[in-house]
Amino acid sequence: MENDQTKEYVLISVGKLEKLLRNNFLLSKGLLAFEYLCSHSDRPMFLRIKGVCEVLEITEEQLEACVLKQLVKPVVFQQQMMFSMYDVVFLSERLNRRKIQRSMSKMQKFGIRDSL
Repeated sequence: MENDQTKEYVLISVGKLEKLLRNNFLLSKGLLAFEYLCSHSDRPMFLRIKGVCEVLEITEEQLEACVLKQLVKPVVFQQQMMFSMYDVVFLSERLNRRKIQRSMSKMQKFGIRDSL
């Protein structure tokens, strides 16, 4: 069945793996804490375009591209585009995941054939 398929693996150092796992753990726990705060807040939390760009360290054009791709949905309030903090956190995670996927795709890969 899988005899002809080649599995690909990426070799990374132990220190790099520990750093990736630590960052993943901190980000997931931070997201859970933020999710809890958003669900128990009596006031909605929103950011303007400038605030979102500052937090995510992206340009307004990149944010506009994310809106066009429907990665984040703006809300119009007093003739200004506002973004829910909850949506901003999820957009941050998606952008970060894409960076990781791009860097991993550039890493050298090794093929191993199953001899069974």
